[in-house]
Amino acid sequence: MEAIARRTGVTVGELEGPDRSRRLVDVRRLVARVMRVRGATLRDVGVVLGNRDHTTVMNLMKKPVPGYLEDLLIDMGLFHPNSMEPKARVESKPEQGDAA
Repeated sequence: MEAIARRTGVTVGELEGPDRSRRLVDVRRLVARVMRVRGATLRDVGVVLGNRDHTTVMNLMKKPVPGYLEDLLIDMGLFHPNSMEPKARVESKPEQGDAA
């Protein structure tokens, strides 16, 4: 979280705080998505983002990460956040009649 905060020009205290300005919400969304992809639970993400409830984190993650922040992740050499699948991926079953 510290590296993302530093690159976006916000402080960790701001990310943990009550301010709901667009910029801070967008950066929180990015932090939440990175943490989820790395295996953190919704509760874990909520704790890191200022003891927010897991349902708050769920609502935060409903929208995609804005493009300007996607570019930041790519520049940092991490990944493209909106192309990531949820933690538990359901594998598709072969169609009936397909060769296995």
